[in-house]
Amino acid sequence: MFRLLSSQNFCKVSLQDSKLKKQKDELVMTKILMEVVEPKDKLEAKSAQLRADINDGSSLLYDLMPSYVCFNLGQSGLATKNKLSQCRLLQKQGVTIDSLEYIVTLLRHREDPFVFMAIAINMQTGEEHVLELQRRDILTLIKGDISLLENSTDSEEVQQIILDNLVLLHNDLEGTKSLSCEQKVYFNTVMQSTMASRASTTLMQT
Repeated sequence: MFRLLSSQNFCKVSLQDSKLKKQKDELVMTKILMEVVEPKDKLEAKSAQLRADINDGSSLLYDLMPSYVCFNLGQSGLATKNKLSQCRLLQKQGVTIDSLEYIVTLLRHREDPFVFMAIAINMQTGEEHVLELQRRDILTLIKGDISLLENSTDSEEVQQIILDNLVLLHNDLEGTKSLSCEQKVYFNTVMQSTMASRASTTLMQT
């Protein structure tokens, strides 16, 4: 069971790849946000299976011809047992989220190294969002590579993965926005290389 939360055109990408028929194609990408209504344990198992099906090419979603699927990780807000006072500051920097500039403060739990928190503040509007990433979220983001957490005290690479994948989710049904961290699983290798390259990033227009 699922319900549609929002649908938006989020960018225009100029595709310049020899594998494409035209030298300069423009593609407006539509992002659809859905909420899956399942018990938590079943949802995690099904999400893991869906990732595996996409990676091995057996997913039925291929019939819909999507570019990629995003899994939204973390819990928005401060509704967990972990408190900000239990965390230490890692860094604070400007980050573009949803085409707007935010100051993002990244923190890590003092006792549980798998718990990270991100606080995003728009200095112009005063809009503020909080995201907590727990063990299962971090393991998903780093694809199980624990060495990324062990190589340095502050795990700079993990920090950058978190910052690079922060997004705002728009819930049109409730008129709210929440901060999340995405893990993208691509269906189309041409789109993956285009979206990941620095050159294509400069050609994206919201």
